[in-house]
Amino acid sequence: VLATIWGVRLTWNFHRRGGYTWPPWRGDEDYRWAYIQRGEYLPILAKPLPWMLFNLFFISIYQNVLLKLIAMPSFVVADLASRAECQDIVVPLSLPDCALGLVFVTLVVLETLADNQQWKFQQDKAKKGDIDMSKSATDDFAAGFYRSGLFAILRKPNYSCEQAIWICNYFFTVTATRGATEYLLNWSFIGCFLLVLLFQGSGAFTEKLSSAKYPAYSQYKKDVPLYLPSLRKVLELVVGSGGDGEKGEERQKVE
Repeated sequence: VLATIWGVRLTWNFHRRGGYTWPPWRGDEDYRWAYIQRGEYLPILAKPLPWMLFNLFFISIYQNVLLKLIAMPSFVVADLASRAECQDIVVPLSLPDCALGLVFVTLVVLETLADNQQWKFQQDKAKKGDIDMSKSATDDFAAGFYRSGLFAILRKPNYSCEQAIWICNYFFTVTATRGATEYLLNWSFIGCFLLVLLFQGSGAFTEKLSSAKYPAYSQYKKDVPLYLPSLRKVLELVVGSGGDGEKGEERQKVE
């Protein structure tokens, strides 16, 4: 059920970006692929053969394998529950499971909210046309990128939630076995671990592109953490006070 909720969000996001148009290549492509194909991530990928191999093994094969790996905790729980020798270890749905489920759904909601905030900003930005970007801009449109809402707490809140969702999913193997030592760290951990590694690389590359494109991004990097929120930023957003809160209000007035 939880994976289906996550899948509905992903499917909707894919749909509105043109993922189900025909022919398929008429939809939006992740803008980063063009930079990667030009060799700006790894210079060797600018050559036809390395790019073809990268496309085949990383894009087409590895990422699909990774999707299966992040779902493996469910397989582990089902497998243990089916074994007669594990009947004394595996427990039915429990209060810790319900707590994890609530965290999972909350993360999906936050990720959806972050996606929608970024989507709306990009749509409005496109309508405004070319804007002179300033290093000291207080308006998000003048800065060229979105830094309000959840993006005032984290530079990549949707990336952060996605990683946390599948780490949370792994912990169902822990709650299902009452935290038994032999299952506390099991092989299904490899899925969320590899996903976190993937986001370190993709996040760093995205940051590099944004820093080169937007003059105000360097200050944004100093003010706002990438994946892990600071208590100060959370309190500023909730209370609506402080320097950044005033800047946020000023940006809203300009918008």
